[in-house]
Amino acid sequence: MLEDADVLGGREAEHFLHTLVQSRGNFKGASLFPNRRVPAGNRRREIDLLIVTAKRIHIIEVKNWSGSLRVVGDRWVQTNRNNREIEHPNLVADHQDKNAALVNYLRQEGVRLERNARTKYLSSKVIFMNPRLIVQDRAIFDHPDVLLRHRLDSYLNQQDRAGFAERILGSILDWCLDSESAAGVMDGRFDSLTPDKLAGVRAAIDRLPTWDSLQYFGSRVEIGDLIRVSVGGEELPRERIGDRCSCPVHWTRRKTWGLFKALTGAGPLGWLYLPSGERPLSPEDSVFFHRAGEPAPTRIPLLGLNEIVLG
Repeated sequence: MLEDADVLGGREAEHFLHTLVQSRGNFKGASLFPNRRVPAGNRRREIDLLIVTAKRIHIIEVKNWSGSLRVVGDRWVQTNRNNREIEHPNLVADHQDKNAALVNYLRQEGVRLERNARTKYLSSKVIFMNPRLIVQDRAIFDHPDVLLRHRLDSYLNQQDRAGFAERILGSILDWCLDSESAAGVMDGRFDSLTPDKLAGVRAAIDRLPTWDSLQYFGSRVEIGDLIRVSVGGEELPRERIGDRCSCPVHWTRRKTWGLFKALTGAGPLGWLYLPSGERPLSPEDSVFFHRAGEPAPTRIPLLGLNEIVLG
């Protein structure tokens, strides 16, 4: 069964950001935190990218929508390539719940911000990555907190860095810094976070959980939530494995040696390296994984994996 194009597009955009900044903590003096999950009561709010500068905390949502987009009342309505209409909230306004959740989390972590912190320090932004998206309303097209692909390209053309990933990252950051300068001119405020608050914000955001990921052989990566690992007939729930750790999966790659083991039972076909110790592997071992954007988890054989990374 083919996957819905909109679900696939959203996951591709999230994967793009995950790949882009997963190994980068700082860039041009700003701190970048991809795919963070902020507690909000009994649920979690997902944030694609947080950029922390000395003046602002930029909360960025990334979409890879195609088709067309227009405003109907207080909703944004997308018409996809199959001519199906999909209603979305106003993405900029919808960030207010995420902003409130983030401020509450920072306070719980001991970072005391002013009562007007959401309007003073937090900035909500949306990036549309797909050049094929047609925006029909000026309310979205001209919104200062919406970055369409043609505007992203104009920033890209100003970058002198080598490599597309660095140029994309520099473009997004330049856009955020430009918006800070414009806001300062408009309202006369040039407040910055104090050094101790800035350090506290960065440390607290760094502690937020992120997605788990499955690293396949080659370059393929899937993000989502690991539910459990089934290895050697034992079911290991996610909470028993650990947080922020890497679990390499090593298989016997030499065909003759692997075939000999499979036929004779001379030894395990591979090893899964968990924080608690290594586990021998067989072809029946698997993970139960809830891919981002999908309605339900699925069982995935460990045989095709190179690493499990827990966020």
